[in-house]
Amino acid sequence: MDPTIYIDKLQRLYPVDLTKIEVKSGLFGRNKQQVDEKTEAYKPFVKGLLQGWQEMERNVDLINSVLRAHFTPISEPNTSITPRWED
Repeated sequence: MDPTIYIDKLQRLYPVDLTKIEVKSGLFGRNKQQVDEKTEAYKPFVKGLLQGWQEMERNVDLINSVLRAHFTPISEPNTSITPRWED
């Protein structure tokens, strides 16, 4: 199973903001205990994976639509084969 498909499904079901939060010091900045640095470090990577997956989905859809427009599948006649019983 491709983990990118799973991450894409999760992001569609439960969207998460994947922009990295910058930790600021000062009175109005976020406290370092409130921001998980490991999670924030993975956000750009996951965002890049999802963008690459979306581009690939678009390309596959485009290729399939071009193929369907220019090439018709060969239709073979349906023939039923029945056994011949000999007496």
